[in-house]
Amino acid sequence: MSEKEFFKGKTVVITGASSGIGRALAYEFAANGANVVIGARHDTKLAEIAGDLTNRGAAVAWCAADVTREEDCRRLVETAVARFGGIDILVCNAGISMRALFDNVQLDVLRRLMDVNFWGTVYCTKYALPKGCYGYHDRSAKKMEYEISGRKMGIKPKKRSQVLCRLSVIEM
Repeated sequence: MSEKEFFKGKTVVITGASSGIGRALAYEFAANGANVVIGARHDTKLAEIAGDLTNRGAAVAWCAADVTREEDCRRLVETAVARFGGIDILVCNAGISMRALFDNVQLDVLRRLMDVNFWGTVYCTKYALPKGCYGYHDRSAKKMEYEISGRKMGIKPKKRSQVLCRLSVIEM
């Protein structure tokens, strides 16, 4: 099965989609026939990207969302469910990095990093999992895909629905 066949008709939610990797993923999934739901803080950029993808023939929805806000993550997931009926793939791409010696880092910087990288993933996953499990009437052919660092250690999710997420590590 080709990528185009694999992703055709699947619904992909991407956070941090207004620039960089998230934006590139939106275009790539759309080019391969996926329904794309993009979220980020910059609604003007999201609207431009959504318009461009729509002009290219893609099925797309967007929602301005700051992943540090639980309510925004819930709205992003609800946007996907309302437009496409469920979620097949969740890409928690929104993230920030930090380069500093731990001794020199202000706690508010670490708090922001955890709010975006950790809690942003938790909030989106919390709301997306039930929509992946039960969002469609026939889930037999639809499964969320996952990639986590524990996969190489043989850790497998216990639920049929699984999540694609990017885990961030603080370098010390």
